[in-house]
Amino acid sequence: MMNVLRERSTSLFAAVGGWRTVTEAVLSRVVFLVVFEVTGHVWTSALVAVLCVFVFTVVRVCTGRKWWQVAPALVIVTVSALLAG
Repeated sequence: MMNVLRERSTSLFAAVGGWRTVTEAVLSRVVFLVVFEVTGHVWTSALVAVLCVFVFTVVRVCTGRKWWQVAPALVIVTVSALLAG
């Protein structure tokens, strides 16, 4: 019984995609905040952050990784834009 638990043990961190996915989510938000502080325009900041997420998606597709794991970054950018607006 214990062997089965050890073999199938998957952390939540690994389930969401690991460091790469978390980094993409954080970087997209940082890009949004920095561009917003520089320009003061919500929509410009959101557009640049979405373009950043698009680049992450292209990199994932080119490296053979799951593209849908970039979705949390897009959600975070959307929420940031709504809150800032």
